[in-house]
Amino acid sequence: MITLISKYWKVILDAILIVALIVLVFIWNPFNVFGKGIEFKPTTNMVMEVKKIGELVTAQYYGEVVASLGEARLNLLKEDDLADKGDLYYQKLKEDIFQSYEEFVLIPVSKAKNNRKRKQAERQGRRDALKKIEEEYGREYSGSKFETFLNDTLDIILLFAVEREISEPVSENLNQFKKEKKREKFRTKRLENLYDEIVLKHATLDTSEFRIYRNQGFSDRSNFSSFYYNITEEEIKNREQLAMIGRGSVKAGFNFSTLTERNFRFDESKNILHIFGVTPTILNYDINPWFIPQQAVPGFDIVQSGRKANFLDAVKVKSYCRDKLKASALEAGILEEAQRYGEEVMKSFFSLILDREVMEVRFHDDLEKEYYDQIASDGIIDYAEMTFINVIEKEYRHKIDTTKREILKSAYEIQFQDLLFKLCQLNIRMKDSTEVPFNYFTYQLFPIIRDSVISEKNYSKVTSEARWAVSDSTFAPPAFDTVKHWFVNKSEIVNPYQFTEDYNVMLQFLEKRNLIILGSDTAKFNSESIKYVISPTIAFVDSISQVDTLNLEEIHPSENTLSALQKTDIHNYRAYLKNKHRAYSEKSWVYKWRDKVNTKVDLKKLQTDISAKVGLK
Repeated sequence: MITLISKYWKVILDAILIVALIVLVFIWNPFNVFGKGIEFKPTTNMVMEVKKIGELVTAQYYGEVVASLGEARLNLLKEDDLADKGDLYYQKLKEDIFQSYEEFVLIPVSKAKNNRKRKQAERQGRRDALKKIEEEYGREYSGSKFETFLNDTLDIILLFAVEREISEPVSENLNQFKKEKKREKFRTKRLENLYDEIVLKHATLDTSEFRIYRNQGFSDRSNFSSFYYNITEEEIKNREQLAMIGRGSVKAGFNFSTLTERNFRFDESKNILHIFGVTPTILNYDINPWFIPQQAVPGFDIVQSGRKANFLDAVKVKSYCRDKLKASALEAGILEEAQRYGEEVMKSFFSLILDREVMEVRFHDDLEKEYYDQIASDGIIDYAEMTFINVIEKEYRHKIDTTKREILKSAYEIQFQDLLFKLCQLNIRMKDSTEVPFNYFTYQLFPIIRDSVISEKNYSKVTSEARWAVSDSTFAPPAFDTVKHWFVNKSEIVNPYQFTEDYNVMLQFLEKRNLIILGSDTAKFNSESIKYVISPTIAFVDSISQVDTLNLEEIHPSENTLSALQKTDIHNYRAYLKNKHRAYSEKSWVYKWRDKVNTKVDLKKLQTDISAKVGLK
């Protein structure tokens, strides 16, 4: 062996050097000879890779529950939810009754010229207000908004209200409630009682006290669930005739299927990944036929069964076992565990796909989606939600102003901008059921335009202070920068021309609803001399800027019928277009110093000639 090595040592050494060189070149990979390998950055590609994962399970719960047929029929797990919805429903009912009272009684009475007409307006208004409420809630209480309620939920709430809120003995109403033929009479009478109570409170309480009263739900909220079940409970003579034990598992974690780039913000300076709108959720909960197959432990065990129990009863109890298992997991803190372990798992996971160490993963609420879902659940923005939007705006402003990290500040700005864009696709419903599109002007001037009458001072605010002047340099006024998030189109581009259209929409609404201007001489609102007569688009201005000859006189027709305000708009608009055209021309032409003479050269033609000379096409 030694002789062999001593004889061929040069050959062996050369072989070792060649192998080492090949390995070194492959690892070093100069000039990317062997390709770049897999590399992910926090871009669309990264989001696509994350979405491919689908669901990430970070916590699991195993448990055993017992459920009976009586529990399943009454669905006792939803007691708290039922109390919340009943409370909210009662608040909304009171608010709608008062709005009807305002619309059909207060406003007409304020316009009546003498005492006789005021009393007549009050009587007729009461009938109209109650009729409107009955019609609206006759459709609504069937479950369109409160799908977990039964069809007679409105009547149950009225029954509960007259007993607990108005102190009327419930026994006198129960017979009417239970008999379908008397149900309509019962509902009408109870609505009249509640209407009269609201009118009395409005007359006797001061403004702040009455506002508190309107926003209050049940004073005895905690007992509503039991009251509801006592009224609706079926006659179950043997409630415990079927009972089962259910054994199963609950999985919690994160669902990445709907993620976009906006859900991620990576702070490279701190190596912190911020994730918005991704929260742990229950991914799956089930009870299999065999809980532990190896030991023959079943998922369901029947512990009690009466002769009247049937297959459908068993299905109902099994379904309730699953719901109860999920409730047990939530009570045990499965979502908190999923969040805690999820942060660690995601830190390792994103370190891998970003090819750099992620020091921390921070989860943030998706306020945009949460707020939009609350406001747009019924497809309309009502009177009360306008106040809520004001609160939302202040909250976003606070977050943006107080957040020190620019990456988070940018995320909140985009969230608020997206929320406004979505809300601007909806309408605001006024007290008189008229609707107007939601935009910057209808929102800012809502306290003024919501009424059918307007003072001279407020008229001046609408037609003068709120009307922006057209700038000859930027079209939109300089103050536009502070509110430009209101004027973003579906392509996420700020549109500086949108304000003219939005302002005109508000004027058209005021004109259609016959707004009355109160002053020394009352008059109907007219927008002819106030509205913008120009409504450019981004595409139009860009195309006009690029034409060789700009004929400004053809931009708008004759100005003979226009007001001085509108003529000024057109004058500034033409100046703005001229400035845009000049700026474009300066970019489109260059001046070459040739033979001591400045020569104007077409930049595009020059670029084409140069490309041709160097062999590019």
